[in-house]
Amino acid sequence: MRLKDEAKKITKEKGMLTSAQAANFLDYSLHALAKWRSEGGGPAYYKGKGGLVFYERADLIAFKKKVSLVRVEPKPRTLPPREPDVRA
Repeated sequence: MRLKDEAKKITKEKGMLTSAQAANFLDYSLHALAKWRSEGGGPAYYKGKGGLVFYERADLIAFKKKVSLVRVEPKPRTLPPREPDVRA
């Protein structure tokens, strides 16, 4: 069976998403997903024959929630010192 056919079978039978489908679902690029995999980050994934990569929808949803709910505290704003008012 060709890899492309294998990918179609896995996505249909097991409800998994390919890298392209996962990137589209997350609204990130394929390159971002590949980079996260190489760095050990990003959503959980499965590797199949020939290096095919698949994602479960639940893992993508959990990852999406995680990255969209990052709390950021604003930094205190510091203003430059004012120059003295010199009037004649």
